Amino acid sequence: MAEGGTAFRETGFAATPEMNLYVREFGDPASPNVPLIALHGYWRTSRDFEELAGHLAPSRYVLTPDMRGRGRSDRSTDVADYAFERLVDDIARLLAARGIARAVFLGTALGAYVAMRLWLSRPELFAGFIFNDTAPEAPRSAGAKAATFSGGDERSFEEALAMIKEQNAPGFTRHGDAEWEKMTRRAYWQIENGAWVRDFDQLTNQDIPRMVAATPDFWREYNSISVPIAVLRGENSEFLTREVADRMVAANPNTTVYTIPGCGHPPMLWEPESYAAVDEFLARIDG
Repeated sequence: MAEGGTAFRETGFAATPEMNLYVREFGDPASPNVPLIALHGYWRTSRDFEELAGHLAPSRYVLTPDMRGRGRSDRSTDVADYAFERLVDDIARLLAARGIARAVFLGTALGAYVAMRLWLSRPELFAGFIFNDTAPEAPRSAGAKAATFSGGDERSFEEALAMIKEQNAPGFTRHGDAEWEKMTRRAYWQIENGAWVRDFDQLTNQDIPRMVAATPDFWREYNSISVPIAVLRGENSEFLTREVADRMVAANPNTTVYTIPGCGHPPMLWEPESYAAVDEFLARIDG
C-alpha cells in the first residue's frame, strides 16, 4: 500500500526468460482515461511515484516498473544486460503484455530518455509525454553532481539521511524533517545486516559511458515528438535550467513548462503544484 493509504498491486513481468521486472499497478486497467506509465531515473525505483500514482488511481490506470537492475527487479552479472537498448525493449514488451496500446509516458532522467528512444520506433504508443525535470541534454555541472548520487557504500540511516540532505538541500528549500526522511527512504534500501544502501546494482553504472558516447543528447528525439509535452521543472534545478526549458519550448511547440517552486532535481511529485500540473495536462489528453 502506498503512503497515504492507496492500494497498489505488486506484479511481475518476464522481460526475458532470465530477467523479471517488478511492477506496481495502480487503478483500474479498464478505466476509460488514458493510462500512464511512469519511468524512474538512473539510480531510482518505482517508489518515487507512490504519491502521484495514488493520487491518479481513482480515475486512471498507472504502471510504475522498476527497470532492470533497480529496486526489486532482477539483477545480472553481465553489464550487457543493462544496455540502454534493452531497457527500451523491456518497456515496449511490458505495454504489450498489459494490453496497453496508447499511454502517457512520465519519465525522470533515464526514464525520459527511454521513453524518447521508444518514441522513435513506436510513436503510436504515445498519447503524451511528461518530463520530470529532464531535458534533451544535461549541463556539465549536473553530470558531475549526479556522480555523487550513485555511491554503493553501506550506511546507517542517519548517515544516509545526512548524505541526501548534503546532496539536495540547496535545491529543496521547502523540505522539513518528514520530507527529508521520506526522500532518503526512496533512495536507499535496508539490507539484511541492517545497513542502508542505494537501491540499484552498481554494475548498471558501467553502461552509462557507452550510452552517453552513443547518444550525447536527445534533441533529435525531442524535436520529432508530435504529441503534447509537459515539462515539470524544479525552480532551483541544476539539471533543467530556465534557459534550457526555454529552448525546449522553442524547439517543439507542443511543449508546456510547469515550474515547481522550492524544488531542485527532480520534483518529488508529491508537491501540490506537481499534482495540479499533471492533472491539468492529463485532462487535456483525455479530452
